[in-house]
Amino acid sequence: MTTRPTHWPRPCETIAIVGVAAEIGADKASGKETAQTLAKDVLPLWDSALESLKALPPLEGQLQAPQKKLLQYATLKGEGWHLLEKALREDDPKAFKSAKDKIEEANRLNHR
Repeated sequence: MTTRPTHWPRPCETIAIVGVAAEIGADKASGKETAQTLAKDVLPLWDSALESLKALPPLEGQLQAPQKKLLQYATLKGEGWHLLEKALREDDPKAFKSAKDKIEEANRLNHR
């Protein structure tokens, strides 16, 4: 029997991620302020959850493909979040495009 990793995002952590997205969409914070929020409140949570996923033993049979897809999705999303933080912190248009591309790639993977 597989045991559950010790850290999964709790509802309050998910709310922090949604809150950052709302700040970005509503222009309620500067780019640097939003980057600080991402770096402090979102990225550590995402990275921790991703490490927990990576630590799970491989599943067998029909569950292998969904597990692999979930890990790819989480990795791409995390890369997108990190690029978004960099783009906001440095006001870097190339990083914004890279972040958008990574997040869209993850979303496409999730909808297959």
